[in-house]
Amino acid sequence: INNNVMMAAATFLGGTLTIATPYCTDFLAMLCIRGVTGIFLGCIDCTTNAEHMHIWGTEGQGLLQFAHFSFAIGGMISPAFSAPFLAEKENQTALGSFLNVTLGSTANETRDNSSTLHPITDVQYAYFISGSILSLTAIPFLVMLFFCKQSASLQPKHVEGSAQRNIPVCMQMFLVAIICAYYMTYVCIENTFSSFLESFVVTQYDEVSEEDGAYITTFYWAAFAVGRFSAIFVSDWLIAVRLLYFQFCLMAVAFGGFLASSLYGQLDAMKAFTCLIGLALSSVYPAGISWIEAEVMTVTGRIAGVILVGSSIGSTANPYIMGYLMEEQSNFWFCYFLMGSVVLTILLFLFLLLFNRFYVNLKYGKFDHSHTPDKYTDVQSKQSETKYA
Repeated sequence: INNNVMMAAATFLGGTLTIATPYCTDFLAMLCIRGVTGIFLGCIDCTTNAEHMHIWGTEGQGLLQFAHFSFAIGGMISPAFSAPFLAEKENQTALGSFLNVTLGSTANETRDNSSTLHPITDVQYAYFISGSILSLTAIPFLVMLFFCKQSASLQPKHVEGSAQRNIPVCMQMFLVAIICAYYMTYVCIENTFSSFLESFVVTQYDEVSEEDGAYITTFYWAAFAVGRFSAIFVSDWLIAVRLLYFQFCLMAVAFGGFLASSLYGQLDAMKAFTCLIGLALSSVYPAGISWIEAEVMTVTGRIAGVILVGSSIGSTANPYIMGYLMEEQSNFWFCYFLMGSVVLTILLFLFLLLFNRFYVNLKYGKFDHSHTPDKYTDVQSKQSETKYA
């Protein structure tokens, strides 16, 4: 399937289903629509990352950071424009009556229920804005499809298996499995924090309204976007593995501080550590892809697909786990779960790094991506030979 067709269809249909979501009165129908929408969004993510690596390879580290920076921009602005359409948490004082059975008389009583109301919201407008933006994104791909057709000889050539070491298939499968587990745990952190942050602060602290929670989430995404924007330039002079060293150290400090400030109810400190978490998580995903391309194996379309599958598993499983822990145990399991996931992600990264350098490299030789042929140079050289033949 042509990638422009894939992206145009996925963005338009995903946006249309997003607009239709709040109008589903049946819960099962809403789940089905959200599931299909998730499939379209997964197609967008997979096609974008795979096509980038397909065209640029190791030369596009800064561009990969820029692509993921654009993802963060969307996450930053969406809570901001959805906040005015959310319901506010209010306390209601109800005037009721009760029957005094002992005295056989009826009396009036003023009760302060202090209960949370759930008034009708205008959230459908937020869905409409998001869905419309996503649907309109299909226009550039349609333009490229119909007005920017190029000759097949000018299309980038996908090099399968180039620059690969001669290692057994079982060893390759093991490395791919570790990469998948690494991204599964990392995306668990990123998805859990951004998805449950507002719910955690609103339900745990009475002084925090839903609108305040939405703005705290916006602070996180703003820091996330700033971190990814900075990584565009940092990646030019800092190799991917060293960037990962820095990011993981920052993650440990940020999540440790968030846990401590949450336990002591220090909201200002929580906001500060929320921004620090956004900076810490910002460039881990794209830097990991660049590091794998540089030291472990060529990130082909299949490897990019495996990474996205691992990421999807993490983002699919964590809502059930986190929802159960926060509802049945304690809201603070939000912090405990995240801290444990951070430790596990760092351990998986260190294991893959050390295993590759001190076992795979010594036994099968270092991975050298410099021999990967440039996708466009090869095509241009053939055109020159044809021209002057």
